[in-house]
Amino acid sequence: MNLVEDNRSVIYLGTRFILYLGEILDNTQHEHHYIQLTIALENQFDLEIMDNNQSYKGVIINSDYNHKLNGENCNKLLVLISPESEEGIRIKETLLKEQSLYLVREEEIDHIRELSKDFLSLIEEERNVEELYENIMRTFIRDIRINRNLDSRVQYLIDFMRNSEELNIPVKHMAKLVYLSESRLIHLFKEEIGIPIRQYILWIRIQKALRLMYNNYNFTEAAYNSGFSDSAHLSRTFRRMFGFSITEVIKNSKFIQLFFSTK
Repeated sequence: MNLVEDNRSVIYLGTRFILYLGEILDNTQHEHHYIQLTIALENQFDLEIMDNNQSYKGVIINSDYNHKLNGENCNKLLVLISPESEEGIRIKETLLKEQSLYLVREEEIDHIRELSKDFLSLIEEERNVEELYENIMRTFIRDIRINRNLDSRVQYLIDFMRNSEELNIPVKHMAKLVYLSESRLIHLFKEEIGIPIRQYILWIRIQKALRLMYNNYNFTEAAYNSGFSDSAHLSRTFRRMFGFSITEVIKNSKFIQLFFSTK
């Protein structure tokens, strides 16, 4: 299926990552907290970073580096990877090595393009999308192990957070729910999930805000009901984390299919 011809894109919001397939939502200069893998599924894209503008088929951009992507009428796969996750740490250590950019090799590009062919069908089954992400990561880190059974206490808290109406729950309160100290919970959660518990809570709040806006809540209502002080706070947080505007996602919602992880 040609997304450009259909004028639609797909975003999958996972726990430690985002998969985006389609044209670029926002090609202004920006930076964000996530490591960004960008693969052109055909042709090339232009990337401006560190006052340098070149054409590429595939790159990994380090977190917190200002950059600008161009490449109209060119489908791209973007993978935003949490730098606190195991795979994010390994990519920084082995590939980026404190540099702004890693040039993805031709054979790696071909492999990821092949993996991405069935993205639209895979996205209907969440497990398969998680497997797709894991296989993309294994293109660069052969021995990475992402999916596994969680500690029962961590699983309990994940279910609790996802089903709770109150999203400003102190970590020390959640630690009491599973009979752990706050410091032990912080360590265990990072070990099991791959990202800090406070970042996970923030991610749950952003997901809730998006769900509400897709269900016709206005921006202010969605922000307030997701634990943000106001719409500006939600907007700043979203752009800081992901590099594009939450209003762009909602404004173009008829052209963008949005899927959420339930994990």
